Amino acid sequence: MTGIQPEGNYFNKYQDNGRIINKIMKGYFNHLNRVLDSINYHSVYEAGCGEGYISQHVYSHNLERQRNVRVTASDISEKVVGRAKADFPHIHFKIESIYELDEDNDSYGLVIASEVLEHLDNPDKALRELFRISKKYVCISVPNEPIWRIANFMRGKYIPCMGNTPGHINHWTKRQIVQLIGCYGDILEVAAPFPWTMVLSEKKQ
Repeated sequence: MTGIQPEGNYFNKYQDNGRIINKIMKGYFNHLNRVLDSINYHSVYEAGCGEGYISQHVYSHNLERQRNVRVTASDISEKVVGRAKADFPHIHFKIESIYELDEDNDSYGLVIASEVLEHLDNPDKALRELFRISKKYVCISVPNEPIWRIANFMRGKYIPCMGNTPGHINHWTKRQIVQLIGCYGDILEVAAPFPWTMVLSEKKQ
Protein backbone atom coordinates (compact mmCIF):
# COMPACT_ATOMS: atom_id res chain seq x y z
CA MET A 1 0.00 0.00 0.00
CA THR A 2 1.13 3.52 -0.75
CA GLY A 3 2.41 5.75 2.03
CA ILE A 4 1.63 5.29 5.70
CA GLN A 5 -1.73 3.65 6.19
CA PRO A 6 -3.65 3.99 9.46
CA GLU A 7 -4.00 0.82 11.52
CA GLY A 8 -7.70 0.22 11.91
CA ASN A 9 -10.13 3.10 11.55
CA TYR A 10 -8.63 6.56 11.21
CA PHE A 11 -11.84 7.91 12.79
CA ASN A 12 -13.67 5.42 15.00
CA LYS A 13 -17.22 6.00 13.80
CA TYR A 14 -18.41 2.76 15.42
CA GLN A 15 -18.24 4.25 18.91
CA ASP A 16 -20.67 6.86 20.25
CA ASN A 17 -19.90 10.04 18.32
CA GLY A 18 -23.10 12.02 18.76
CA ARG A 19 -26.48 12.07 17.07
CA ILE A 20 -25.47 12.70 13.46
CA ILE A 21 -22.68 10.11 13.22
CA ASN A 22 -24.81 7.57 15.08
CA LYS A 23 -27.67 8.15 12.63
CA ILE A 24 -25.32 7.68 9.67
CA MET A 25 -23.98 4.44 11.11
CA LYS A 26 -27.52 3.21 11.81
CA GLY A 27 -28.29 3.72 8.13
CA TYR A 28 -25.21 1.74 7.14
CA PHE A 29 -26.04 -1.18 9.43
CA ASN A 30 -29.69 -1.19 8.33
CA HIS A 31 -28.54 -1.72 4.74
CA LEU A 32 -26.06 -4.37 5.85
CA ASN A 33 -28.82 -6.16 7.76
CA ARG A 34 -30.97 -6.26 4.63
CA VAL A 35 -28.07 -7.84 2.76
CA LEU A 36 -27.53 -10.41 5.51
CA ASP A 37 -31.22 -11.31 5.54
CA SER A 38 -31.56 -11.56 1.76
CA ILE A 39 -29.15 -14.47 1.23
CA ASN A 40 -28.38 -17.90 2.66
CA TYR A 41 -24.94 -18.59 4.16
CA HIS A 42 -23.45 -20.51 7.07
CA SER A 43 -19.97 -18.98 7.17
CA VAL A 44 -18.65 -15.43 6.85
CA TYR A 45 -15.16 -14.09 6.24
CA GLU A 46 -14.36 -10.40 6.70
CA ALA A 47 -11.11 -9.22 5.10
CA GLY A 48 -9.52 -6.04 6.43
CA CYS A 49 -11.62 -6.23 9.59
CA GLY A 50 -9.84 -3.54 11.59
CA GLU A 51 -11.02 -3.60 15.18
CA GLY A 52 -13.71 -6.16 14.35
CA TYR A 53 -16.88 -4.07 14.62
CA ILE A 54 -18.41 -5.29 11.35
CA SER A 55 -17.66 -8.93 12.18
CA GLN A 56 -19.21 -8.45 15.62
CA HIS A 57 -22.32 -6.91 14.06
CA VAL A 58 -22.67 -9.83 11.62
CA TYR A 59 -22.25 -12.31 14.48
CA SER A 60 -24.78 -10.56 16.72
CA HIS A 61 -27.31 -10.05 13.93
CA ASN A 62 -27.34 -13.74 13.08
CA LEU A 63 -27.42 -14.72 16.75
CA GLU A 64 -30.51 -12.57 17.28
CA ARG A 65 -32.19 -14.39 14.39
CA GLN A 66 -31.14 -17.77 15.83
CA ARG A 67 -28.94 -18.56 12.85
CA ASN A 68 -25.78 -20.57 13.45
CA VAL A 69 -23.14 -18.71 11.42
CA ARG A 70 -19.37 -19.09 11.77
CA VAL A 71 -17.51 -15.76 11.50
CA THR A 72 -13.81 -15.48 10.63
CA ALA A 73 -12.00 -12.19 10.10
CA SER A 74 -8.53 -10.93 9.31
CA ASP A 75 -6.43 -7.80 9.11
CA ILE A 76 -2.81 -7.15 8.25
CA SER A 77 -2.22 -5.21 11.49
CA GLU A 78 -1.15 -7.29 14.47
CA LYS A 79 -2.11 -4.39 16.74
CA VAL A 80 -5.76 -4.14 15.68
CA VAL A 81 -6.20 -7.91 15.46
CA GLY A 82 -4.98 -8.17 19.04
CA ARG A 83 -7.53 -5.58 20.07
CA ALA A 84 -10.32 -7.34 18.17
CA LYS A 85 -9.47 -10.69 19.77
CA ALA A 86 -9.68 -9.12 23.22
CA ASP A 87 -12.99 -7.38 22.53
CA PHE A 88 -14.72 -10.17 20.60
CA PRO A 89 -13.20 -13.52 21.65
CA HIS A 90 -16.06 -15.53 20.08
CA ILE A 91 -14.89 -14.54 16.58
CA HIS A 92 -11.87 -16.18 14.94
CA PHE A 93 -9.45 -13.35 14.06
CA LYS A 94 -6.29 -13.88 11.98
CA ILE A 95 -3.37 -11.75 10.79
CA GLU A 96 -3.43 -11.95 7.00
CA SER A 97 -2.89 -9.75 3.96
CA ILE A 98 -5.97 -9.32 1.80
CA TYR A 99 -3.72 -10.10 -1.16
CA GLU A 100 -2.79 -13.55 0.19
CA LEU A 101 -5.57 -15.04 2.30
CA ASP A 102 -4.64 -18.36 3.84
CA GLU A 103 -7.98 -19.93 2.91
CA ASP A 104 -9.09 -22.62 0.48
CA ASN A 105 -11.06 -21.84 -2.64
CA ASP A 106 -14.83 -21.62 -2.14
CA SER A 107 -14.50 -21.66 1.66
CA TYR A 108 -17.10 -19.13 2.83
CA GLY A 109 -20.73 -18.53 1.98
CA LEU A 110 -20.29 -14.77 2.36
CA VAL A 111 -17.12 -12.69 2.11
CA ILE A 112 -17.14 -9.06 3.27
CA ALA A 113 -14.72 -6.18 2.74
CA SER A 114 -15.92 -2.94 4.30
CA GLU A 115 -13.95 0.22 3.59
CA VAL A 116 -10.83 -1.63 2.51
CA LEU A 117 -10.43 -1.30 -1.25
CA GLU A 118 -9.96 2.46 -1.14
CA HIS A 119 -6.72 1.91 0.81
CA LEU A 120 -5.14 -0.56 -1.62
CA ASP A 121 -2.55 -0.15 -4.36
CA ASN A 122 -4.01 -3.16 -6.15
CA PRO A 123 -7.76 -3.50 -5.56
CA ASP A 124 -8.08 -5.95 -8.44
CA LYS A 125 -5.70 -8.39 -6.77
CA ALA A 126 -7.69 -8.08 -3.55
CA LEU A 127 -10.98 -8.69 -5.35
CA ARG A 128 -9.57 -11.83 -6.97
CA GLU A 129 -8.72 -13.15 -3.51
CA LEU A 130 -12.11 -12.24 -2.06
CA PHE A 131 -13.95 -14.03 -4.85
CA ARG A 132 -11.54 -16.96 -4.75
CA ILE A 133 -12.36 -17.82 -1.15
CA SER A 134 -16.08 -17.11 -1.57
CA LYS A 135 -18.42 -20.00 -2.14
CA LYS A 136 -21.16 -17.70 -3.43
CA TYR A 137 -21.55 -14.13 -2.14
CA VAL A 138 -19.26 -11.11 -1.77
CA CYS A 139 -20.33 -7.83 -0.13
CA ILE A 140 -18.16 -4.76 -0.70
CA SER A 141 -18.61 -1.26 0.69
CA VAL A 142 -16.49 1.77 -0.17
CA PRO A 143 -16.85 5.53 0.25
CA ASN A 144 -19.21 6.99 -2.35
CA GLU A 145 -17.14 9.63 -4.09
CA PRO A 146 -17.13 12.55 -4.40
CA ILE A 147 -19.88 12.60 -1.75
CA TRP A 148 -17.48 11.29 0.90
CA ARG A 149 -14.91 14.05 0.41
CA ILE A 150 -17.57 16.74 0.12
CA ALA A 151 -19.12 15.61 3.41
CA ASN A 152 -15.72 15.67 5.12
CA PHE A 153 -14.99 19.12 3.73
CA MET A 154 -18.38 20.47 4.82
CA ARG A 155 -17.77 19.32 8.40
CA GLY A 156 -14.33 20.95 8.39
CA LYS A 157 -12.27 17.74 8.24
CA TYR A 158 -9.08 17.15 6.21
CA ILE A 159 -9.27 20.59 4.60
CA PRO A 160 -5.63 20.58 3.30
CA CYS A 161 -6.45 17.29 1.50
CA MET A 162 -9.74 18.65 0.10
CA GLY A 163 -11.73 16.35 2.36
CA ASN A 164 -9.84 13.18 1.52
CA THR A 165 -9.55 10.87 4.52
CA PRO A 166 -5.88 9.98 5.20
CA GLY A 167 -5.03 6.65 3.63
CA HIS A 168 -7.66 6.77 0.87
CA ILE A 169 -5.83 6.35 -2.43
CA ASN A 170 -8.74 5.12 -4.57
CA HIS A 171 -11.94 7.06 -5.19
CA TRP A 172 -14.96 5.49 -6.88
CA THR A 173 -18.37 6.79 -7.81
CA LYS A 174 -21.22 4.31 -7.38
CA ARG A 175 -21.13 3.45 -11.07
CA GLN A 176 -17.36 2.95 -11.10
CA ILE A 177 -17.25 0.53 -8.16
CA VAL A 178 -20.18 -1.44 -9.59
CA GLN A 179 -18.30 -1.76 -12.87
CA LEU A 180 -15.15 -2.94 -11.09
CA ILE A 181 -16.90 -5.55 -8.95
CA GLY A 182 -18.92 -6.65 -11.97
CA CYS A 183 -15.69 -7.94 -13.53
CA TYR A 184 -15.63 -10.64 -10.83
CA GLY A 185 -19.21 -11.24 -9.77
CA ASP A 186 -22.80 -10.84 -10.91
CA ILE A 187 -24.29 -7.76 -9.26
CA LEU A 188 -27.31 -8.60 -7.10
CA GLU A 189 -27.90 -5.36 -5.21
CA VAL A 190 -26.47 -1.85 -5.03
CA ALA A 191 -27.26 0.40 -2.08
CA ALA A 192 -26.08 3.87 -1.15
CA PRO A 193 -26.25 4.35 2.63
CA PHE A 194 -24.84 7.86 2.98
CA PRO A 195 -21.93 8.31 2.35
CA TRP A 196 -21.04 4.79 1.12
CA THR A 197 -21.75 2.48 -1.77
CA MET A 198 -22.56 -1.10 -0.77
CA VAL A 199 -22.55 -3.83 -3.43
CA LEU A 200 -23.72 -7.41 -3.02
CA SER A 201 -22.55 -9.74 -5.76
CA GLU A 202 -22.61 -13.43 -6.56
CA LYS A 203 -19.52 -15.28 -7.66
CA LYS A 204 -19.44 -15.99 -11.38
CA GLN A 205 -19.72 -19.71 -12.12
